[in-house]
Formats: sequence, C-alpha cells, structure tokens
Amino acid sequence: MYESKRRAFLFLIVSLSFALAAVWLFARYVERMERELGELVEIQAAGQLIPAGTAISRDMLQTVKLPRKYVVDSFITAADEVAGKISLVPIPPNEVLTRAMLGEASKLPSGYRLVQLRAPLAVFDDQVDVLDKVDVIGTYDKQAGEESLFAPSPDEMGKGGGSRTTEVILRDIPVIRVYKQGEEIVSIGVALTLEQARQVVWLQNFGKEVRVLKTASHLPLTGKGR
Repeated sequence: MYESKRRAFLFLIVSLSFALAAVWLFARYVERMERELGELVEIQAAGQLIPAGTAISRDMLQTVKLPRKYVVDSFITAADEVAGKISLVPIPPNEVLTRAMLGEASKLPSGYRLVQLRAPLAVFDDQVDVLDKVDVIGTYDKQAGEESLFAPSPDEMGKGGGSRTTEVILRDIPVIRVYKQGEEIVSIGVALTLEQARQVVWLQNFGKEVRVLKTASHLPLTGKGR
C-alpha cells in the first residue's frame, strides 16, 4: 500500500514537472514569435456588412490587431481616415479595410456627371489636383467635307495632314478626382454636363488623342465647357 502511494506521488511529481516544462517552453515560443513579428498594430476592419456605394461611418467599423510584420501601407489604421469615404465594393464583416476599397464621396454639382479621362489616351501636360480646371483638346480623323463634330470655336487648334484634325473640345472643366500611381497621373474625374459627357466619351472611343491642359484658374465648381 505504501509502495503504491509512493509511486503515485512520484508519478504526480513527474507529471507536474513535464507540465511546467511545457508551459515554460510555450512561453519562450510566444516570446520569440512576438520578437520576430513585432508589436501589435491596431487597424480598421468592417464591423458589419458594408454594401458598395455606402457612406462609411465610425459605427460600421471595428478595431483589430495584427503584428506589424503583416501590416502594409494600404491598411487603414485610424478611423478618421475613412471620414467622407464611400465603399467601392461590398465589404464583408471582419474584412480589413484597405484604401483600394474606398473612394471619395461625390462632390458633383447638380446636373453634372463624373467622367474619367484615362491615360494613355489622355495626355496630362501638367500635374493636376482636385478643384483645378482643365481644357480638353481632342485629335480625331474627320471625313472629307464633314463638319466638325464638336462645333469648334475660332480658337480651333488647326489640322494635321490628311483628314486628321485637332480641336478645343471643352474649356475650364472642374476636376473632381485625381488618381495617381506614385507621382504619375493615371486618370482624372471631371464634372460634365450630359452633352459634354457624350462628346468626351465619343472622343475616347474614336479619337486619336485627348490632351488635358491645366488652366490658371483654381476656383469653385462654376466653370462650363463649350
């Protein structure tokens, strides 16, 4: 009887020793992983399903923590960064927010449409910022004897060889959005009336080049194209 109790006691001691060793090894492992991964960083995630086109508010968000090793520049770390933004795609609950998912809320005046002018067809001769104004000059092929498709003014830029012509299409058009890769402009969004939008869409589909010239004005959205 005494021998069996002694063996049970030794077994208990050995078991506790192994358990303590396991806890110590696990703690060392966690400590090593924390050193390798770095400190935890708070980033913003969706706290609920956010449909595309939804204006995002703070109550739709939640904060999650990730090791700094896995945090990239496109992640949003502060709730203030989403102020005034809308979701460009549906965002499921718990999804980490990135800047590519969000866009600026529309600043279009009533009666205007947002139209994108994209490189490489659109050539930007200067750095353009939001609320700048631009002139749009288009080059396209015109059939012999055909009148201008854009009702050019006396300021028409002239004609190249054959049937190719270059005209001032729009003047003092307000810029609503600017999209860049690094310092290079990829596209801009301009506010146009429906008729102006029709002209620009035709030019982008059938024209040879769209030249975007920054004007000297930097004023509220009151400019109108021809």
